Amino acid sequence: MSVTTTAPGSRVLAVGEDYNGAAGRTVGSGQSVLSQWVDSAAGDMFWTQTTRVPASAAGTNVTLNVTAPTGDIWNMAGVEVLASSPRPRC
Repeated sequence: MSVTTTAPGSRVLAVGEDYNGAAGRTVGSGQSVLSQWVDSAAGDMFWTQTTRVPASAAGTNVTLNVTAPTGDIWNMAGVEVLASSPRPRC
């Protein structure tokens, strides 16, 4: 899953759901798993992940992926979270 950033300092986050198997995720290089939840009764897996560092520039193509397990069928959606800007002083 890829997202093209619109501003420098943005982070890309993704949420995924594996309805094919209840196993933890291994994510690609430069990424971190934020949370994982295994529903062993239903055989489902839910997780969130992000990039380890913010995008350096607008227009950066950021790819989030899962490297294991590879044989399951799963869904993933991603969003760009803009860096906060300092509030002007009064």
